Amino acid sequence: MQHVSRRRFMKLASATGAALMLGDLTGSLPFTRSRRVAYAAEPIKVGIIDPLSGPYSTSSIHDVHGATVAVDRFNKSGGVLGRPVRLVEADDASNVRTGLTAAAKLIKDDRVDFLMGTLNGEVALAVGDFAKAENRLFMVTGAHVPELTGSGCNSHTFVFMPNAWMLSKAVTPYLVKTYGTRWFMITAETMDGRAAEQAMTDALLARGGNVLGSVGTAFGTTDFAVALTQAKAVKPDAVILNLYGWDLVHAL
Repeated sequence: MQHVSRRRFMKLASATGAALMLGDLTGSLPFTRSRRVAYAAEPIKVGIIDPLSGPYSTSSIHDVHGATVAVDRFNKSGGVLGRPVRLVEADDASNVRTGLTAAAKLIKDDRVDFLMGTLNGEVALAVGDFAKAENRLFMVTGAHVPELTGSGCNSHTFVFMPNAWMLSKAVTPYLVKTYGTRWFMITAETMDGRAAEQAMTDALLARGGNVLGSVGTAFGTTDFAVALTQAKAVKPDAVILNLYGWDLVHAL
């Protein structure tokens, strides 16, 4: 049985993208019993875990839709070495326990060949650990907490999203130049929100700015009137919304 190295996996991902990469991996992943099986007609199963319900559901739509389009296009071209690709969806509801249950079902019952997805940072880290224990690759397509490539990094998890620190470095110069250096932040009380706030704060301070204040909001908040009133009271140059999914929609 052949095993794909991390270096080989990253080269394939950067050169061809996750979908095209499947063709090279079919003879290398742990589930492959032999080259003969790799060329058989049985489908390659991809388990996608996303928050199909809850506050992040509006964001997961794009992840699932993109994967569905890619799979459809690939299958119309003959699949991977004659094997069709099948997408199996599961809802993590932005909850660690639900996400782990979904991952276990996908691997043990649906027998998917690898996992992808997640938007919530806590869920992504938990699924990453589980995938490693089950010897399955896990491709994170939405979560961007720095821990995924830092303290929580492992040999089976691959991250396609820039992390919060990278995103803050990209947008802060424009925000400072366009709006000013006095900011107020409204932050979801989640790992994702806190990571974004810390990254944006560090990026602003590095440019001589000042955070006038911040307020945390419960995950799933629908009324941001109190938080926005607090922001207005200090007269900031900009209000930074460290929010995602329906939380962001409601705040806007």
